[in-house]
Amino acid sequence: MVMTDWWNQADQVQEIIAGNNLKMPDGDPKRVLDACKENKIDRNDLIRNVRYVLKTILKGE
Repeated sequence: MVMTDWWNQADQVQEIIAGNNLKMPDGDPKRVLDACKENKIDRNDLIRNVRYVLKTILKGE
């Protein structure tokens, strides 16, 4: 799983495209939703991120 540095100022959509899975400590859900509507990212990008996060949680790491 790839997580951002805390409080970074990077664009969350660009982070998702680059392979980041978790924006910390917060994100911009509206910006992500808008990017989906604009076809900049798609559902598969989000599913990939969720899978990595859940795998990490389930491993207990």
